[in-house]
Amino acid sequence: MRDYAKVSPQFWTGDTSKSLRSAGRDAQIVAFYLMTCPSANMLGLFYLPIPTLCHEVGIPSKGASEALRRVSEAGFAHYDAATETVWVVEMARFQVEETLAPNDNRIKGIVRELAAHRKCKFARHFYEKYRGQFNLPALSWWGDDGDPLPSPFGGAPEPLRSQEKEQKYEQKYEQKYEQKYEQKYEQKYEQKYEQKYEQKYEQKQEQDTSSGAAAPSVGSLPLDDDGFVRFWTAYPRKIAKADAAKAWGKLRPNAELQHVIVAAIEAQRTWPTWPKDSKYVPYPATWLNKRRWEDPPAEPAPSSATAPAPTGRNGSGPSYPNWDKAFAEIDSRAEAEQVGPSA
Repeated sequence: MRDYAKVSPQFWTGDTSKSLRSAGRDAQIVAFYLMTCPSANMLGLFYLPIPTLCHEVGIPSKGASEALRRVSEAGFAHYDAATETVWVVEMARFQVEETLAPNDNRIKGIVRELAAHRKCKFARHFYEKYRGQFNLPALSWWGDDGDPLPSPFGGAPEPLRSQEKEQKYEQKYEQKYEQKYEQKYEQKYEQKYEQKYEQKYEQKQEQDTSSGAAAPSVGSLPLDDDGFVRFWTAYPRKIAKADAAKAWGKLRPNAELQHVIVAAIEAQRTWPTWPKDSKYVPYPATWLNKRRWEDPPAEPAPSSATAPAPTGRNGSGPSYPNWDKAFAEIDSRAEAEQVGPSA
């Protein structure tokens, strides 16, 4: 972005300015903006999207397009919608110099700017206009010098073969990248919302079950399948039966796997890591979908090495929470059967 720009008083009094004034206030404001905007450079050939112009000038898109059309009709500047590039025709004469010597270092800067905007249809117009004044070197980007140069008001010059190849490759690469990105985004989006709505559906099912609401129709789900019945009977949390049946039908376990699943449920219920509160027990459908029967056995909690050894009656033997009560019961039965110790 430039720190300053030169604006001649002729902008308000010249013939072009009179045409701009008659074209309307927006055209005059846009023309002044094109010379002083942050995107402008010393050539007057620079990238400027319409939304940027609208935002910084404060006019709607339709008004900006109309103002650019009137500015172009006045011969002040032209806009290439294909590359979103603007060319202020006389700007280089005021921002650079009227002429440049052959050894002027600014010539290299001009060539670099032209190279950056060579795809714009007005870049060659700039080159032809200022080639002699700025002592610009011969450039091969647009073919032979003898090729006819179309009017700035006409269509874009026919692209060269190298440009056609480059455009074709860019289109192919952009299309491939967009498809890959869309697939990745859609997959991520679907997974996120599937999890969100599955959780929401499970919560609703739990509420319906607790309130006694009727369960939804499950159609051809295997509710009467012997294997599913055994699984449902063994699983400790009876909730979302339709989802569980759907997961079972999707799994289609054979007799051997059914036995493994039911045995795993019975075993896991004795693990110390199994939730004590039933509301923390996984949904049956979730347990099936995640193949939780394949979970490795939970390790028992480590015992404390510093805990004192529990003792029973007379300070020896294994501990028993109600040891004295147990011995009292044994003595009572023995006395009733007259097999107890003699007095």
